[in-house]
Amino acid sequence: MKKLKVKSLLIIQLLIVSLVFNNVSSAQIRVDQDGHVGIGTIVTSSDSRAYIDCVLGNSYKTGLIIDQTSTALAPAIGLMIKHSSLYSGNPFEIITNGSRTTFINSIGGINTNRDVKLSFCNLNILGGQVNTTSDLNVKSNITEIDNPIELVLKINGYTYNYSEEFAAKHLIEDNHTRSGVIAQEIAEIMPWAVTEVDSVLTVDYNSIIPLLIEVVQYQNEQLQSLRQELNSINEALSTPQSEINEIKFYPNPASTSVVIEHGQNISNGSIGIFDLTGKTVLNHTINSESESTLVDISHLENGMYIFSVIQNGISIIQEQIIVTH
Repeated sequence: MKKLKVKSLLIIQLLIVSLVFNNVSSAQIRVDQDGHVGIGTIVTSSDSRAYIDCVLGNSYKTGLIIDQTSTALAPAIGLMIKHSSLYSGNPFEIITNGSRTTFINSIGGINTNRDVKLSFCNLNILGGQVNTTSDLNVKSNITEIDNPIELVLKINGYTYNYSEEFAAKHLIEDNHTRSGVIAQEIAEIMPWAVTEVDSVLTVDYNSIIPLLIEVVQYQNEQLQSLRQELNSINEALSTPQSEINEIKFYPNPASTSVVIEHGQNISNGSIGIFDLTGKTVLNHTINSESESTLVDISHLENGMYIFSVIQNGISIIQEQIIVTH
């Protein structure tokens, strides 16, 4: 009989606790019949300070709110983690002085509108600027990129829209035209830049940037080389055509030697002798202090040869000479 009374008292006490925690509007801690808990708050339709699994009345549809105020749903300083399937806003927010500073939207986009620093793996976000960890001290196996131009030329750019199924699944309301690459193509060129997430391939666009840097540097080197070549051509063309026309080759035919009269206007010059296939058979440096150059051809076989006066690497005049012994 005593045991029955004790059990009855326990049941009554539990009912009283349940009533206090679940039905009294002024309670600071509330537990409903499903085990959901509200801590440090008055669970009404107008106030919310700190909820854990707040589904009481299904008013705020919020998983967790950490707040320092008691006068508004949106906390002045705090953290809000919301149930995205029940709440149409952002599932994660950080609030500072009543203003949303950082949030993750329904498709996983991270936004910051204050000088708030966030770190995710090798990403750092500060005031809306996203930086990737790139310190030399934390890298290994560093090698220069081989054939960057060849790699870039294999990459195709496209414009596209997301498929309706993908847009609906990831709550992409503004399915506007975008530009980018195709992950399957990048996987064949740069497999390290492609990752599979939930059976969908993603591309690390940051991995493409170093290729573009290398290409720009290579193009700059080629441009400098072309400029030097152009300067050489301009220097070669600085010899007046009238002086070029005065250059003479004799005798022709020749047997032992050929004289080239060029005056003293040929600087950094040479005499090149080529056979009819274009093969160089002799190269003779011009003495810039002399007005003529004597070229020994006694060792050449009989035949037709092309004699060329070359200045700064550019042929300014050619003559066909017959060699006969």
